[in-house]
Amino acid sequence: MYEIIHGFLKNMGRIGRALLFIAGGCLIGAVLVGGEGRMAFVTTGIALSIAGLVFYLIGRQLGGLAGLTKHMRASGLPGTATVVGASDTGVTVNNDPVAALTLDVAVGDGIPYRVETRQLVSRMAVGSLQPGTRLPVLVDPDDKNQVFVDFSGGALTSAGSAPAVAGIPGAKVGSAAELLAKGRRGTAVITAMQDMGDISDLGLQDASAAGADDRVFMIQLEVKLPGRDPYNATIGHRVPERLVGKVGPRTAVDVAVGRGDDQEVAIDWDALSG
Repeated sequence: MYEIIHGFLKNMGRIGRALLFIAGGCLIGAVLVGGEGRMAFVTTGIALSIAGLVFYLIGRQLGGLAGLTKHMRASGLPGTATVVGASDTGVTVNNDPVAALTLDVAVGDGIPYRVETRQLVSRMAVGSLQPGTRLPVLVDPDDKNQVFVDFSGGALTSAGSAPAVAGIPGAKVGSAAELLAKGRRGTAVITAMQDMGDISDLGLQDASAAGADDRVFMIQLEVKLPGRDPYNATIGHRVPERLVGKVGPRTAVDVAVGRGDDQEVAIDWDALSG
C-alpha cells in the first residue's frame, strides 16, 4: 500500500496538469459547439479545472515528501545520513506519517553536514528513525539540502548496535575499551546530549554489577582527528555516574575512533576528573 501511495503522490502534479489540459479542451469545445451542448462542455471544463488545480497544487506540496523526483533519480548523489532527530508533523497520508527529520548527511568522503527535511515514511519504517541510525540517501547535486532518504534499503547501522552504541556493554561489535586501546586517538567537543536512561534499567548491565548506576546518553560530537577537518558524529554511550550532570554541551573530551568507520567513537571518561 505504501508503494501505491508513494507513486500516486509523486504523480499528482502530472495528473493535475493532464486534467487542466482536458478542461481547456472542454472550454474550447464549448466555444465551438453551440446550442444545448455548450453548457455541458462548460460545466465539465469548470469541474475538471478545479480538480486539476487541486491535484497540481497538492502534488507540488506533497510530491517531494513522497520520494524521488525525476531529477533526483537521474542525478542524485548516493550518500549516508545519520538520524539526529525525528518528530511527527501531524500530517498523515492513508495513516503513513510525514516525519520532520534532522539528519547529518555525508556524500563520499565529504564532511557531514546537517539538514532538516520532511518526508513521507511508511509505518513499517518509523522504528528506524532513532538517533544514531544511519540510512542511505540521495542528494541533489545542485542543492545539497535537498535529500531523499531511501527507506527501502533499510538501515546501514541501527541505533541499537555499535558503532552507534560504542561503549555500551552487550553491543554487537567492539566495546569502548577495545576502541580506546586500538582506535585512532583524537579529541571531541560534546555539542548535545540526550539521556536515554539508567544502564541497568535498560537491561544493558546487571543491577548488581559495578557501574550499574551509570547512565546511557545519545551524544552528538564534533570530532577532531590529527590531519583532517572536524566532523560530526552521533553515538550512544554510557556516562559514569560520577560525571552525570557534570558533562554536557561544550565539554571537551578525549576520544578514540574506529579505524574502519569514522562514526565509531568511544569517549575516554577516565581522562576527565569529576
